[in-house]
Amino acid sequence: MDVDQASEPQTSEIYQPPDIPANPQFPFYSQNVSLYEPIYPTGWSQPVTSSEYQHLQHLKNKYVPSLRGVLISYKNVALGENPGRTGAATSDDDSAILKSVNEFGVGFGWITAEVELFVPSRGAWMEGSINLQTEGHIGVVCFGQFNASIEARRLPSAWKWVSNEDPEAFGMEETASVITADDHGVVRQIHSTGFWVDGSGNKVKGKIRFRIRNFDVGVSGETSYLSLEGTMLDKEAEKALVREEAATAAMRKGNKGRNAHRRRAPEFAMTRFMDEAEQPAEEPVAAPEQLVRFTD
Repeated sequence: MDVDQASEPQTSEIYQPPDIPANPQFPFYSQNVSLYEPIYPTGWSQPVTSSEYQHLQHLKNKYVPSLRGVLISYKNVALGENPGRTGAATSDDDSAILKSVNEFGVGFGWITAEVELFVPSRGAWMEGSINLQTEGHIGVVCFGQFNASIEARRLPSAWKWVSNEDPEAFGMEETASVITADDHGVVRQIHSTGFWVDGSGNKVKGKIRFRIRNFDVGVSGETSYLSLEGTMLDKEAEKALVREEAATAAMRKGNKGRNAHRRRAPEFAMTRFMDEAEQPAEEPVAAPEQLVRFTD
């Protein structure tokens, strides 16, 4: 699909559900965490720097199951024999006490850091820019980093799909994609066979706010993904739609038996967090206990 590099001014309007609070809280959190991890002997001369390099650096901008979210950033790394900063080394000039376990040729310790996390949950508010429109869904890039989709039945009831072949589209259709910029970064605006218009007859574009109605995460080795599905309906309308969908699913399951399957989110709702180009020289060593502590 060709992308035209021309720019287009953004509308100042933000489309959002009718029951959104005045100051919605987005799912970003600051937290102190302590991770129990092995520290390889090659890093013992610089224990704090090495613990960061071996166990934190490659996790940035990835979904981390033990943290239940995407690690956006971290700071103030410390390493010690207990969770927290008491008695822990905060620089490479400090002594760090590690624990020897059985026959492992590594030292185990607690890595403590202040982290910024994106933690998706059902009902959490999101904001982003529309980058894809189809008759069945719209695609959104949230905060310049996370892909999401909203299916047509969960868009505002006043919105209407207009095909490029429809006379109503005359003067509004666009044959090329454009690049739009917003507060969250640069986002490609990709157009398909038509577009959505709002209740005033204006083409829908720019910023949008919605709730997370469902999300899915997966991890395979060092690669992880996050899939987000949203809704722009208010709570009561969403509950009614969920009840309707549940009744329809039960009916289909009764008719099809085991052939009934769960509906999958579209591919463009998924964010893939790829492997790092550089792999660690050492083979990973499993800690005797997979532990993480969250502290204030």
